[in-house]
Amino acid sequence: MKISWIIYSIILIQSNEILCAPFAYITNSFDNTVSVIDLATNTVVTTIVEGGPTPTGIEITTNNKTVYAANFGGTTVTPIDTKTNTVLPNIQVGQNPIWVASATCDRHFVYVTNTVDGTVTPINTLTNTTLTPITVGNFPVGIDISNNNFAYVCNLFDSTVSVIDLSTNTVVGSPIIVGAGPDQVRINAANTKAYVTCLFSNEIFIIDLATNSVIEPPIFIGAGALPAGIDITPDDTLAYVTNNGNDTVSVIDLLTNTITTTIPITSQPWDIAIDDTGKTAYVVTTNGVLPINIATNIPGSMIPVGAGPRSIALTSLFIPMGKIKKDIFLDHTETVFEITWQASPSNPAFYRVYFQDTVVGTISAKCPLKFLYLLKRCSTTIPSLTMTAVAQD
Repeated sequence: MKISWIIYSIILIQSNEILCAPFAYITNSFDNTVSVIDLATNTVVTTIVEGGPTPTGIEITTNNKTVYAANFGGTTVTPIDTKTNTVLPNIQVGQNPIWVASATCDRHFVYVTNTVDGTVTPINTLTNTTLTPITVGNFPVGIDISNNNFAYVCNLFDSTVSVIDLSTNTVVGSPIIVGAGPDQVRINAANTKAYVTCLFSNEIFIIDLATNSVIEPPIFIGAGALPAGIDITPDDTLAYVTNNGNDTVSVIDLLTNTITTTIPITSQPWDIAIDDTGKTAYVVTTNGVLPINIATNIPGSMIPVGAGPRSIALTSLFIPMGKIKKDIFLDHTETVFEITWQASPSNPAFYRVYFQDTVVGTISAKCPLKFLYLLKRCSTTIPSLTMTAVAQD
């Protein structure tokens, strides 16, 4: 089931939709700041003094309320309130934290990889307090979380991926052996495969999430490419990979697992993120953020940010309003569902979500579409939901 396809179909049939201003948050490792880019104009609207030291990985919570930046030069994660773009008190985690991932089915946790400790620290985003660190492999770096609440962690120096059951915060099974230097991992929207960039072997390894086994053969990017960042289009058809060693971006057809295009860029690329529309990929380079038009694979103009840009996180895009009904799916495993938005008061602070007259959650009114996505991904039967606007958070 390709959930992203459903969501964008919903957007297309929606009679009354509001475009929510999309923003990108970029860590700048050399000057300990976070740049905020308005993606409607591709301009930096504010620079947040994050404090560091050396902010690296960055993530936005699923309700778009808080950004978490891992400070690789120390032992902390810095939360940032996205409403005011103000820094909140630092959170103590492990030694040299590098990457952050937001849980899909539990909106109140993010997970931080601590490289030197070989652990992953869970953070409760309601209280900004930590739980007991989870021991994984040697020098954990990239992390992504599946729809059914399993975290996949790249262990850079032992060429493995650890799998964590987030319902118990325990590692399950043996480490998955991949190529040399696994750096980043991205799980597709269908929740069937994880794609791992292997920095030292210049490959992309594919993991079957049903069995946690490697699908052979890996995709060879090229000698000296040093593939680092990766993201996948919402329809699961293309992966974009940043190659740190030769200043290119590889475009991979995920139906055939072949490279279709190699895009030269003007400076060394690090991280990459594709927006919710699947129209633009944003590449973090040593000189700034470079947008790439996915339809043409032509780069746009570089967006200057701070010194030493390293990672990027994007907010969601749409606020759907009115009544939605969708009953055409890509397979027969899903049921018909109906969503009703009540847009009163005119400027709600958040929405209460009702399922069969029971409150099942609250979400920010800023961009609630992603929560619909998460609800659909976390349950196979959601026939009816009502979202009611509430004036005060």
